[in-house]
Amino acid sequence: MNEFADRYGPWAVIAGASEGTGAAFAEALAAHGVDVVLVARREAALEELASRLPVSSRVVVLDLSDIDAGDRLAAATADLDVGLLVFNAGADDHSTPMLDQPLDDLRALVRRNCSTVLDACHQIGGRIVERGRGGVILVTSGAAWAGGGNIAAYGATKAFDLLLAEALWAEWRPRGVDVQALVLGARPTRPRCAACSPSAADRSASWPTPPTSSASRWSTSPRGRSGSAACPTRRAARRSERCRAATPWS
Repeated sequence: MNEFADRYGPWAVIAGASEGTGAAFAEALAAHGVDVVLVARREAALEELASRLPVSSRVVVLDLSDIDAGDRLAAATADLDVGLLVFNAGADDHSTPMLDQPLDDLRALVRRNCSTVLDACHQIGGRIVERGRGGVILVTSGAAWAGGGNIAAYGATKAFDLLLAEALWAEWRPRGVDVQALVLGARPTRPRCAACSPSAADRSASWPTPPTSSASRWSTSPRGRSGSAACPTRRAARRSERCRAATPWS
């Protein structure tokens, strides 16, 4: 087993793995010999991705906004030695004023981006801490840095993810576990395009997933410390010394 797989393998759990950044993470981890658990709602997309990876994989079909999603994800991986948790799900397919959105949709967004993230970090992340090595990546958004119109709830949930990652870095670093918030800008994925127009969402299905995204390049060297990666503005970089523009696993 190589150094990377020894630290962050033998299994990685990727929540939100059906396309885009999540699929790129799966491809990059597989290239480093790490087996992957692929988690999302769309079974066909997960099975297609699993079929072309050169490692063992497990497909978990799960709506991460379900109230018991965290418990079900932990149960589905309980028999595996997980060394890395990547929580990549959580796009907002509305991009409209908060009062124009159904309250049930907002509650589902909070469950997916906050409650299930917390559950996964506590249950799966807790197992990683117990073994004394590994990592957790919470994919967040530039929307986390400041409030903005049409993304009120989404930005608030992503701020939760950002601060959770920074806090867990402080708690888990002495115990051998790297934790990082990966701050991404706009990506041409299906949920984001659906928020613009149905035709754009259809076109996004034909856009190729890059075999190595900035996210997957960042995550494939085991020299980790941690903090927050890819701060999008100078203002954000000044926000806190905890923001580290030099990504630790690059």
